[in-house]
Amino acid sequence: MKKAARVLAFLLLAGGAAVASEAGHGGHGPEKSGDLLYVLLFWVAICQGLMAVGAVATFAGARWIAPVRRHVLSVWPMLWLLAAGFLVWGFASVDAYKWTGNEGRWLNRDYWLLRNGGLMFLTAFLGTLLAREAAREGPKRVTLAVLYLFSYVATQTLVAVDWVMSLEYPWTSSLFGGFFFMEALLSGFAVSGFFWWSLRGKMEPARFAETKAQRRDMAAMHFGFSVFWAYLMFSQLLVIWYSNLPEETEFFLKRLEAPWLEGALYAVLGIMFVVPFVVLLSRKMKETPFVVACMSCVTLTGLLIERVVYLAPNLHLSPPTIAVLFVGFAAAFVSCVKYREHLLPPGGAEAHAEPAHEAVH
Repeated sequence: MKKAARVLAFLLLAGGAAVASEAGHGGHGPEKSGDLLYVLLFWVAICQGLMAVGAVATFAGARWIAPVRRHVLSVWPMLWLLAAGFLVWGFASVDAYKWTGNEGRWLNRDYWLLRNGGLMFLTAFLGTLLAREAAREGPKRVTLAVLYLFSYVATQTLVAVDWVMSLEYPWTSSLFGGFFFMEALLSGFAVSGFFWWSLRGKMEPARFAETKAQRRDMAAMHFGFSVFWAYLMFSQLLVIWYSNLPEETEFFLKRLEAPWLEGALYAVLGIMFVVPFVVLLSRKMKETPFVVACMSCVTLTGLLIERVVYLAPNLHLSPPTIAVLFVGFAAAFVSCVKYREHLLPPGGAEAHAEPAHEAVH
């Protein structure tokens, strides 16, 4: 346990050091570095989305998550790392937002930092309580699941509105917040596909075969939320196209003027919706761990490209710096999942979903 705790602490500290070092460089205005924000936008969707998957399953009493429940719940330390990372970005780079030159009641530095930082830490706190209570199947797990989901929706809405949409000030979209928290949930189901794939070589073949229905249900959730993602995207585009107001169309026109960003927009649509829809439409494909894991990889790739589309017109993105930061956060994430038994209390049927001598790494 001490060894696992030391490794986890080292990885988290390394990620924090990478965040702090990145936040200190960059210019101002359109040349301001968006490297840290880019990495935060990706991992906040993954980690908060995974905990939301665990909360939904806990609230519904779902069985499809049982073998991977502890994998899902183990990411709670990442929520704290992401909250701290936001504060680093917020204090160092708030000047990247155009509204800082004309602050109002909602868009002003102090209130912006307070509401976003407060909700990020509140979500981390509730996620920690939920993870520990759900892991041991405690009596308060359903209540904590509901509280976490409320906090999650509020936090993801502010991620959409304050972190991303306010970069395009005065552009607004009433669907942006809902789009983000549903997309984060989709990301959580996508990552769960990797967890299922990791179980294949760690469980006895007969035992793994018994999980076919659970794997199919999880893949069906991935499929369903992918379709819903496309619906929300189309709804947002339809409203903007139909009204044809300059203050609304500017967001898309700015991205369509650059050929590579236009291509990225179409790529996101194909990767996030078309490919998963075609492949996961088959019942057999939903039951094949390798295929589901590939679709998870496809969805997360689409998420990475989408973040570029959001930030590139307004911020400078440095691939080498992003790669360093991404590796740091990924190492912390993997360490959380790998040493989940040291991060979660024992108890519950899920603790015995796999033999102790066949613990999944």
